[in-house]
Amino acid sequence: MTSSGTRDPRGRPPLCAENVARLIKQLRDSEFSDPAISNYLNARGIPTPAGKAWTRTHVWHLRHRRHYLTASTAEVV
Repeated sequence: MTSSGTRDPRGRPPLCAENVARLIKQLRDSEFSDPAISNYLNARGIPTPAGKAWTRTHVWHLRHRRHYLTASTAEVV
């Protein structure tokens, strides 16, 4: 909220794309660590939803969100 009591227009970035969530799930199932997953995504030029580079913390937070749990249940194509 701003000092006037209105919501900040920037807000949170959109949720991660489902194909990226599924890729992260596949990598995690292949026993990649969170830092290894972030390195993998960065090496391939896949940005976070905010358009930034991945960190292990980004990966960890994504893996613990409901969106990830539902998106990652589908098979990676």
